[in-house]
Amino acid sequence: MGIYEFQLLNKHDQCQTLFSQGTFVDVRIENHYRYAIYSLHQFWVQVSYNQNTNTIEHITAFIAGPLLDAFATDLTNL
Repeated sequence: MGIYEFQLLNKHDQCQTLFSQGTFVDVRIENHYRYAIYSLHQFWVQVSYNQNTNTIEHITAFIAGPLLDAFATDLTNL
């Protein structure tokens, strides 16, 4: 499955595909949101989870860019 086929799925099918075929990579927490990133085939998927409402609000598939950069570890002070 490619990124475009994934984006055509409804939210339920995206979750089912992601959690059964994807590989969890990392999570970051910002305010009341938890952002998890997964590797799925040849692209990345970010799941935006609202901890206050206990719901997945957004599922965003992408190849590269600022969403992926947000998970980069800052090693400059090590």
